[in-house]
Amino acid sequence: MIVLNKRKKTWEMYPIGSPKGALNTKRKPEFIGVLKFKENDEDGTISINRFVVKDEKEDKLYPPSKAINILRSQAVFLADKDEKLEAFLKQNNIK
Repeated sequence: MIVLNKRKKTWEMYPIGSPKGALNTKRKPEFIGVLKFKENDEDGTISINRFVVKDEKEDKLYPPSKAINILRSQAVFLADKDEKLEAFLKQNNIK
């Protein structure tokens, strides 16, 4: 299970959940992903602009496609309701 929590203009991604088939079986997440979105002018949809993984040691920048692959691998729950993000998840076949 992955929980997305909005922090100002970014969304934090926490991989948590039950041990069976989860990315992380510990209570403390191994990493926290920070997603920054940009809004497309033509149709008003959003897309991932930047994906940073905050580890205990350092922050690493990854391509947005890596974030989409991680989001597709687990069930995603939103801590806050956001219609644009829900549309983004549906558009990219993320459940």
